[in-house]
Amino acid sequence: MIIPLFLLYILFAGQKNEVVSSNPIHKNLRYLIDDSLIALDGQFNITESRSLATRESVANSMSFSAAYMDVSTRHTEDLPVIIQVNSTTIPNSSGFYHTAFDSAASQSISGNTILITSASTDTNSYAHFHKRFYVPKAIHMSFPDYTAIGFDLSGNAENATNINSDDAITWNSDVSNAFGVIITVEYIPNYLGNDSLQLIGNSISQRNLITVPDNGSATLNCELTKDIPDHSIIKLTISRGNAVVFPAPKNSSKKLKITASTTEDGLFRFNKHKKN
Repeated sequence: MIIPLFLLYILFAGQKNEVVSSNPIHKNLRYLIDDSLIALDGQFNITESRSLATRESVANSMSFSAAYMDVSTRHTEDLPVIIQVNSTTIPNSSGFYHTAFDSAASQSISGNTILITSASTDTNSYAHFHKRFYVPKAIHMSFPDYTAIGFDLSGNAENATNINSDDAITWNSDVSNAFGVIITVEYIPNYLGNDSLQLIGNSISQRNLITVPDNGSATLNCELTKDIPDHSIIKLTISRGNAVVFPAPKNSSKKLKITASTTEDGLFRFNKHKKN
């Protein structure tokens, strides 16, 4: 999805295994990560995404897009909207298919209930709507000793931050987020640093996903590390979000969706046993 989370499901070439936790995923998160659940006629997305490696250098990471689709032609066009926080209109939040919020706007939107209004002058349009919607706080993992991974001329990983089975994963919790957090661990064979593992048979991508309460802490447990090769370079991603699907006010057969997601990821060296 643009993302959403867009950001959450990335498709890689080659064979791939995926394990999803048996813990039920709240319908709001299902709506967030899977557009196939419902035929949509209009969609509005707010996306916040960053990496541990670039957190300090990326000032503006929140963006939005809005569009409606003519289902008969599959043609997508802008869906102009106006965003307000506490009766204050966010600059540049109308009339653009995809744009970035500045730092001040991002901070005012994150962790707040916003009012989204269609900017269309056609009040009879099915895309004319007026909706309040909670945007979760920007999510940040707590890895104070994190080092951005580097590679030598042979493609071997250097300075990789180690993460071990049963290590704690912590983040800033959001008490207003009732839908939980998605944690994903991915092993991608063609990542630099995993070449030697491919040579000994670890040639299939593995992606493990769990959902947990947004209480600020979880464990890198066996569900997350299932079939992840020892000493591999992995991508750890943590995300939360909100989504709502609702009938268009002027045409109840039309479905509109609003989503907001926030994601942070990092590359780590995974060890099945803690290094001494």
